[in-house]
Amino acid sequence: MAGPEIEVRKIDKRSRTEFIRHAKAYVDLLGQHVQKEDNILYPMANQILNSEDQEELEKGFEEVEENVMWPRTHERYHHMIDEWEERLA
Repeated sequence: MAGPEIEVRKIDKRSRTEFIRHAKAYVDLLGQHVQKEDNILYPMANQILNSEDQEELEKGFEEVEENVMWPRTHERYHHMIDEWEERLA
C-alpha cells in the first residue's frame, strides 16, 4: 500500500510566511511533547513496566504502523520534510 502523495508548488510570500510561522509553532509543540515523554512518561514507564512488557508494547506499536498506518510512515514523513526544506528554502 502506497503512502499519500503531497504536491509541492510555488506559493505566494504571505502564504509562505504563514506556513513557516505555523511550522515553527508546531516544532515548539513537538519539542515540549518530546520533553514530557523523555522526562516524565518514559521514566514512569520504566518504573512500572518490566522489559518483557516493554518488548510487547514495542511490537504492538510496530504492528499498528505496519497494519493500520502505511509501512515506513515515519521514514516517508522525514523524507517529505527534507523535500519541503529544499523547495521552500
